Amino acid sequence: MEATITLEFISDIKHYLKALEHQLKHIHGVKVNLVEPHDQTVPVLVGIAIDEKTEHAAQNVAQTLYNFLREEQSIQGQKKIFLVTKEGDRVEIEKLSIDDIKEIIVVAQEGE
Repeated sequence: MEATITLEFISDIKHYLKALEHQLKHIHGVKVNLVEPHDQTVPVLVGIAIDEKTEHAAQNVAQTLYNFLREEQSIQGQKKIFLVTKEGDRVEIEKLSIDDIKEIIVVAQEGE
């Protein structure tokens, strides 16, 4: 699986990531790979491959990420979450809107 985007989590929220992984796997045309390192000081990575070149899949991924960031009140303020594209662009996404997240995903898809 070659990821369209990768999420990098720098905090101790690993138990929440299983729920996010599960939600993302239910989106049609999306594959997810959760990489949990043995070293607790290394970020957790979630690779997201979007097979479809449609904005619908990108919209669903953006909506899922946005909801995850807003719903988990217990992790608010204690997380650093970056969206990393294949080109190496790294954007902190906690405060982005759905449209901003979707735009990053669409641009990453176009670069494939």
